[in-house]
Amino acid sequence: MFVQSGDYGGITGLLGTGHMAELFEFVTCLDHRRTERMTEWRATIKFI
Repeated sequence: MFVQSGDYGGITGLLGTGHMAELFEFVTCLDHRRTERMTEWRATIKFI
């Protein structure tokens, strides 16, 4: 991960400036399975 341990300010900055798409693509490239599980989990929450 390019983010140092405890560097949550950087993550918040990315989310705050609307770079959600880039961050999502980055995570997808890192671990596609985890992204799929996240999507399923989100769909489950939406369903409930």
